Amino acid sequence: MKYSKTYQLINSLTKKEINKFIRINLKRKKRIKLLKAYISYITNNKEYDIKEFYCSFYKEEYNKKKDNILRNEFRLLNTLLEDFILEKQFEKQNKESYYFNRRLYLSYLLDRNILDLFEKEITKVFHEIDDNEDYFDFYIFFEMWTRFQNKKFSYDSHYFEHSKKFYKQGILKWFKELSFKTRKLELFNSFIERTNQQIGSNVSFTDSIDSIKIINAKDSNYINFINKKILSFKTFDQEKINILIETLSALKKINTKKLNKANEEFGLLQSIGVEYMIHANNKEAAIYFRQVIKLEGKISEDLFVKGLYNYINVEIKIKKFSKAIKVYNDYIEKIEKTSLVNLFKNAISMCYIMLGEIEKAEELTTIISSTISQESNVYSRCIIAIIYFLNGNKELSINELNNINQSLNYYQHKNQYHKDFISNFKKFIHLLDVRFEIKENKEKFKELKQLLTDNMQKSNEEYSGNSLNNLWLINEIEKLM
Repeated sequence: MKYSKTYQLINSLTKKEINKFIRINLKRKKRIKLLKAYISYITNNKEYDIKEFYCSFYKEEYNKKKDNILRNEFRLLNTLLEDFILEKQFEKQNKESYYFNRRLYLSYLLDRNILDLFEKEITKVFHEIDDNEDYFDFYIFFEMWTRFQNKKFSYDSHYFEHSKKFYKQGILKWFKELSFKTRKLELFNSFIERTNQQIGSNVSFTDSIDSIKIINAKDSNYINFINKKILSFKTFDQEKINILIETLSALKKINTKKLNKANEEFGLLQSIGVEYMIHANNKEAAIYFRQVIKLEGKISEDLFVKGLYNYINVEIKIKKFSKAIKVYNDYIEKIEKTSLVNLFKNAISMCYIMLGEIEKAEELTTIISSTISQESNVYSRCIIAIIYFLNGNKELSINELNNINQSLNYYQHKNQYHKDFISNFKKFIHLLDVRFEIKENKEKFKELKQLLTDNMQKSNEEYSGNSLNNLWLINEIEKLM
């Protein structure tokens, strides 16, 4: 019980917050009734028995076939709880944002010409930016600093002499101390420029930074590495892959404490692997994703497990299902400590299905039927529908597919490939039920296979990672043809 999503969300709220949630959602009587019944049950029972709760909630004997209705109600309640929690977090962010509050305060001081105090307060902000490398907000405060300078000094010879002294003793010294960090700012800018190009916006603002000249020649390998990394954001396709590989080579020549080399190597290996995967060159992608193993102990366990997930996914894409299962089993203790555990279980469940080991797939999928992620939840429920079908329970399979479709109507972000798979899977079951001669339906099965192939191709192109269920269904069709 304590691992269920509903329990964890409710348990995270105070009594006052729960009462507020109830007031906000009074119109949703079914959800509120379920919430109150659930809270009452977990308060009075140390162990959670789904059958017992079912009987007390519906006032009838437990019905396994109708059990999925109760589970669906819990999923809808979870969605409401998530929305409530997100709203609270937004309110908290507005209250606690240091830079947001500083900006308002400094604007007031500047507008009222309280310049001495302004200078002291904005200096504190620059120190905060420096210490935390929060350059996303830097330009706002630098613009305020410029306005302050214009207010404080008149435009005469004294102003220009003071400016010269100020920049020589202050700004240049500051840039010298931050020269590497400002280079990182350019790297960040180039990343944003790359992102804008990908979404179709014509934005270009990456310029070289003169302060980089201040850096000593002995750090030229580091600068070469940064330059190549910046260039990787501005290139595409095979040229991008080549630059990333060159960046990885440049990294090996660096001997500096200014960056975490293991983390940088991890990021580059993942980027190269993803680029190859995007271009459907999964065998090349595997070469780079597999190298995460040598970074064990050098990077954080969270990063390591993220790398393992890509490693397992690329093995799946080249149909090495047993290899993917082995990697999962080798590192299961690390995986289970992270939030990605359900994603792994989804992938490995499908591997077992592809190998015909249905019982092992069912063991994993039963555990993740109430997962924390909407995306993972839908995928795991699709797997449950597949398992029902493979166990000969076509009616339960159809019911689960229909329930998934109903749930998707309440999801803010919907994966179209899930909806397509659900639709195609239902068509497949229908064709099985109505066929008299396979030859008569051969063309319909062919058409369905093409739909699945197209869906799998689109899924691969967009790196959604959930194309294995389509591959399974294609295999089922091929068995009949």
